[in-house]
Amino acid sequence: MNERYNLILLFIIFAGICLMPYAFPETGGRSFDPVVNGLFMLHFYTVSYLLPMIPAFLLAGAVSAFFPRGEIIKHLEKQTPRYKVYLWSMVAGVLLAAYYSTVFPLLAGIRKKKADIGPTMSFLYTASAVNVLAIVFTGIALGVDLLILKVLFSLMFAFAIGVVLSKVYRDEKSKYRGMFEYFEELSEGRGFGEIDNIKQHKAGDIVALLVTLAALLFTAVMGMDVYVKTATLLILALLLFLQLKRNFSFDEIDAWLDETYMLFKTIVPLVWLSVVTMGILAAFMVEGSLHSRTWTDTLIKATASVFFGVVLYFPMLTEVPVANLLLNLGMNRGVVLAFILATPVISMPTMLVLSRIIGKRKTWTYALLVTASSVLAGLFYSLRI
Repeated sequence: MNERYNLILLFIIFAGICLMPYAFPETGGRSFDPVVNGLFMLHFYTVSYLLPMIPAFLLAGAVSAFFPRGEIIKHLEKQTPRYKVYLWSMVAGVLLAAYYSTVFPLLAGIRKKKADIGPTMSFLYTASAVNVLAIVFTGIALGVDLLILKVLFSLMFAFAIGVVLSKVYRDEKSKYRGMFEYFEELSEGRGFGEIDNIKQHKAGDIVALLVTLAALLFTAVMGMDVYVKTATLLILALLLFLQLKRNFSFDEIDAWLDETYMLFKTIVPLVWLSVVTMGILAAFMVEGSLHSRTWTDTLIKATASVFFGVVLYFPMLTEVPVANLLLNLGMNRGVVLAFILATPVISMPTMLVLSRIIGKRKTWTYALLVTASSVLAGLFYSLRI
């Protein structure tokens, strides 16, 4: 019952933010007043980005609810050929870890399956940087160029860093220190505790559902005539309804919506908080004040942006509003690329928890490799634009 009230409250808040300029017209545009500008940014992000992202939450929830995690995780055992292990670890990261709270239970589960350190860290990198929601939010908020580069560099770095760690620490054993039991309690039934007990469903039905949700997402974020968009969304919504009615039971639909709601209530309030904070700070800053003039200036700022993200800690997806603010202040897109590559991967809480799973030496090596590769990627892109 409490969750039902929480859902209703979240819906009321969401609708209120969307309609805020009608009650408070001053929040309909940028302002030098910090509070008003924070509220404007809150409204702008909710209407422009979070509202079109609702199909993305449904898509991520469907992946979390229906994808057979056990079928993917079992490919990460030591007996699997090495190139397949890395491939499946990155697939698992993209598809199975929709948010921070699901990453570490799955990470511990992969280690429990006796996968070595390389594929384990490849999974962690992709799960943190290029999960479904991160891909969509980055694309619609920061632009296609940063989205493509983030995905490509993240996959490259996930593989390369995994290989390096596997070579350097091939003879070392993992240190768990009771973390399995801790994560089983933390995940409340999600994560590795249920990996081998997921109910199977017909692959064709799941693929058809995911394609429809992806089409809904594509239509929602694309710029097109409002009447064409509305008609297309209604047709796709009807198709989705028919698919659910024909191919999925009430319990399965309930599980899917529950996963979607869990993602939404965990992520959206944090994004709202990040957006309001950035809006308040933006009122005190001058556009163009962070423009980089030389490659050495870009290198320094790229390195500083990575350490800034690590120390301050931005929960997954909340780095996007920060990156948007940096762009508006004239920050080089290469520097922003370095920031969004590293920040969700090696935040301070991530480092602390990770050190308890794989040990401090491996954690620091991983962090240094991520930092160096992200800064170099940002510098490379800065020199190309």
